Amino acid sequence: AGVAAVSVVSPETDLTCSGESYKSRRWVSNGGPHCDPMFRDKDPAAASMPTIDLLVGKPGAPGAIPAHSSPLSPLHSELHGLPPIQVQVGDAEVMRSDSTEFARRAAAAGSHVELTVWPRMWHTFTQFTEGCGGGDAEPLEEALAGIRKQGIFLRAHALQV
Repeated sequence: AGVAAVSVVSPETDLTCSGESYKSRRWVSNGGPHCDPMFRDKDPAAASMPTIDLLVGKPGAPGAIPAHSSPLSPLHSELHGLPPIQVQVGDAEVMRSDSTEFARRAAAAGSHVELTVWPRMWHTFTQFTEGCGGGDAEPLEEALAGIRKQGIFLRAHALQV
């Protein structure tokens, strides 16, 4: 049997880090609900490059693969014929454009895509609790809702296989 469905939260679909949200959602102290607290560098895209270079190799180095290579950056791939995909991303997230642009392009290519942009949420918000942990931490309601949404989506598609 093939893949029934894919559900992702905060995916990095473009290793070039060239989406607008790398600038518009970067952390600014007292910047309001559209700033990603997970990426506090002045230039989140530039700060991401050393790690990306570890993954794909430094540009120009023997054996290096360009960051825009479609096998590594799905945003630059042919996106038709994919299984149903659910993408969840925070509106405050630096990688927001990776998700929204991927969903837009996949849908335009005829793939079934469900995109949810969560208001005021940051990168990988489903992994956090209120106050970010501790013995008395309360669940982050948006995180629980996002995980529930993933379960509903995956179970619905798995039952169709």
